[in-house]
Amino acid sequence: MSSFTPRLALSFLSNGAGDKVTLVNETFASLDCIASAAVEDRITTSPPASPANGDAYIIAAPAIGAWLGKEKSVAYRVLNQWRYIEPIEGLSVWCRTENAWLVYDSSESWKLREGGAICAMYSAAAITLSTTMADIVWDSTIKVDSQLFISNGSSFEVREAGEYLVMCDLTFDLTAGTSIPCEAQLAVNTVAVAGSHARCTVTTAIDKVTVSINRVLTLSADTLISVQARYTTNGSQLVADGARLTIKRL
Repeated sequence: MSSFTPRLALSFLSNGAGDKVTLVNETFASLDCIASAAVEDRITTSPPASPANGDAYIIAAPAIGAWLGKEKSVAYRVLNQWRYIEPIEGLSVWCRTENAWLVYDSSESWKLREGGAICAMYSAAAITLSTTMADIVWDSTIKVDSQLFISNGSSFEVREAGEYLVMCDLTFDLTAGTSIPCEAQLAVNTVAVAGSHARCTVTTAIDKVTVSINRVLTLSADTLISVQARYTTNGSQLVADGARLTIKRL
């Protein structure tokens, strides 16, 4: 009979076991980590300077320091020491920084679990537009899934090929002039996406008009996604007040 459970390699007690208390405590620690299944992030490569008991991370490559050689494992802080869970296919954890579930799959990779996980979401306020169609520059206040996207400020680079749902809401706010037409569109590698063009007219300075764009795109790796907007009348001023972009891996 094996001395360990087949999936999580938890130690069985046996008649000849020396320190049964230690074995039981180690098993409790592993179960505490798996049962509460939440990690801070999956981009940290070395132990943080001041960890608290209960902190957990998916160790990113290249791991260094005390985590050397532990890439992809779940590092869990308990009794002021790091313990490690070797992931198995189907293991799921909640990632706090990404606000999403991650699953370890048959390709031995941590990926966003299918079914509504948000891959990237940025918001921006008071973006002054011009009469030239140009990329919106987004805030950096809402986190991006660094495993799937690289944020370039005004665009997102997709790191993995696949299908993505891209949703954008832009609220146009007229600060000068009247009856100003405005436009927005999605762009892939700076080229407008067919069928993604949205138009509206802001009538007065007290009006706010929101347009929405929703498209499912099949993208290759290293593709750039951006949102472009403009207004079409000289001598007026328009801002995109409260823009939001959400990208979901399908």
